[in-house]
Amino acid sequence: MPDASATGPVVSRYEDSSRTVSRDNGVSVALSNGDTLWIFGDSSIYGINTGGQASLASVVTGSTAVVGPYGAGQLPTSLLELPSPGQRLKLSSRNPPSRFVPAPTNIYLPDGSGGLCTASGARFAARWPTGAAVIPGTADVLVTYVDVCISGAWDFRFEGWGFMEYNWQTNTLDVPPYDVFAPDPSGSALPATLQLGNPVIANGQVTLFSSICTSSYVGCFAGQVYMTTVAMNLTALRNPASYQVAAAPTDAAWLPLGISVAAYPDAPLRLIENTSIVGDYRVFVATSPTGPWHLDSTGTLGACTSFNVGFCYQFKGHPELSTTSQLVISYYQPDAGPSGPNGPVGHLMATGVSHSVTTLRPSTTAVSSSQNPSTSGQSVTFTATVTPTSGIGTPSGTVQFKDGSANLGAAQTLNGSGQAGLTTSSLSQGAHSITAAYSGDNTFAGSTSSPFSQTMNAGTLSAAVVVPSNGATLSGTTTLSAAASGPVVRVEFRITGGVYSNAVLGTATNSPYGWIYNWNTLTVGDGAYTLAARAFDASNNTAVSPSINVTVKNMSTSVAVPSNGATLSGTTTLSAAASGPVVGVEFRITGGIYSNLLLGPATSSPWGWIYNWNTTTVANGSYTLQSRALDNKGGSTYSAGVTITVAN
Repeated sequence: MPDASATGPVVSRYEDSSRTVSRDNGVSVALSNGDTLWIFGDSSIYGINTGGQASLASVVTGSTAVVGPYGAGQLPTSLLELPSPGQRLKLSSRNPPSRFVPAPTNIYLPDGSGGLCTASGARFAARWPTGAAVIPGTADVLVTYVDVCISGAWDFRFEGWGFMEYNWQTNTLDVPPYDVFAPDPSGSALPATLQLGNPVIANGQVTLFSSICTSSYVGCFAGQVYMTTVAMNLTALRNPASYQVAAAPTDAAWLPLGISVAAYPDAPLRLIENTSIVGDYRVFVATSPTGPWHLDSTGTLGACTSFNVGFCYQFKGHPELSTTSQLVISYYQPDAGPSGPNGPVGHLMATGVSHSVTTLRPSTTAVSSSQNPSTSGQSVTFTATVTPTSGIGTPSGTVQFKDGSANLGAAQTLNGSGQAGLTTSSLSQGAHSITAAYSGDNTFAGSTSSPFSQTMNAGTLSAAVVVPSNGATLSGTTTLSAAASGPVVRVEFRITGGVYSNAVLGTATNSPYGWIYNWNTLTVGDGAYTLAARAFDASNNTAVSPSINVTVKNMSTSVAVPSNGATLSGTTTLSAAASGPVVGVEFRITGGIYSNLLLGPATSSPWGWIYNWNTTTVANGSYTLQSRALDNKGGSTYSAGVTITVAN
């Protein structure tokens, strides 16, 4: 039976015998000061004459809000209209309804023209609230909304979705409306899965819900409820990629014309599913926002039993008004309220319906290990076993393994024996406190195991370079391969030589043929280097292989002019050929008192690298002439020497 004190119209003190406000939606949240905040959709204000007839006075599009004290088991009777956010927080029964969520300016016509959805006749743009939740530890309320272009009473298109954060203590927006999924100029519809609302905030995360009915007439015959969980911070909330929507698990088929999800003080989470416009609803319960959702009860709101007269929609649950025996549900009834020129003007109503608290059976969770102690880097499998504390039955749901306070992987699903396992090789050397937290299901309450102490001993690491061989000359992209043993989780290749000292070339990939890395030798200069492999375990302990000698040679050069054995005098032209990543060429001589003396830098030309050498700068005699090619990495390579004689 309905609770009489929780049944009737939801009104503010602005409404009296001379005026009424017709509005739907009716989302509410309890505030820490003992008040309740109600957020509505479009609000039509009607004047009522002495004959009881209503006439439309004005419309506040989008949303309005009221605030006031409340008591469990009864409808609030002292709700006051809130001024728009940013206005002075002065509460009075004289306050008229004011827009709560700021109006949008970026919603487009649904005809694809790219024109803005601006007010014209019955058309207007709005942000309709889809849910609200108090952000723990703050004075802010997270409010979600859809961006919508309305062309008529039943002609509208949802084009975008976003959120804002409202500070109820100051009546300001700490975070203004932010369109996560912004309307597209084409006016295309936002997918139903992303028309999110009903935020449930817990453990630093917010879970949001959406629903769709795929087959309906008066009632819904097939549909789906969706959910997504996002970190409760602005960076995540503003990132469209955060919203990975998935079907909400349930033990019954979903039939949603609409849903209302919230945490209730007397029971697990409840999801109220409006299944028809003639008052039918179902109540689902879950121990966590992500489910699974268990069908707990069904019912019918008695005032909504006629399809043509008295039908209802927008069913919303109100945890702060509900009791252990009465579940308070509000709904919009177009046939309620005083009569206007076309019949009743409609009003938001509420009623208390009987329900019982689901009592969950206690459970016990225990953890075991496949090997304890084990070696760092070695795979270990932990098994969680969940059993009833008493009686029979097999718990279902998930367990989350933890190493101290940190999660080990994702939550694992229990099998038909009430067990779940997790294999990991990432535990570092030392002692680890492993626990398993059972989520609970619709029969069994959650539980957490006692800590299991897992000891990880140090393993012995070793590494060796297999390819290339010692003394190899390398060019282009070449494959490096290393062998590594022990609790290895990573292998790097490093070089020393030239401008490099123990520089990381890259991280190898484990394969059946060893730890492989494809090295582009052009990333270093030509020259001689030592190459080594370095193996790591999960604790960043390392082992370095013996070094091997390699030569990188991506350039070549040769002296073209003069020829071997030539006699030179005066100023003569030297010419060299060079190939590869060459940025410069030098000429050098050795002989007499000179050892690798730089003659000068050559200039690139169509005929090679040219240098005009004044041979009188050196003494007469026999010399060896070489060209030296340079790259931009500090590397170089020499040509074979040619013998010349200077005779001035």
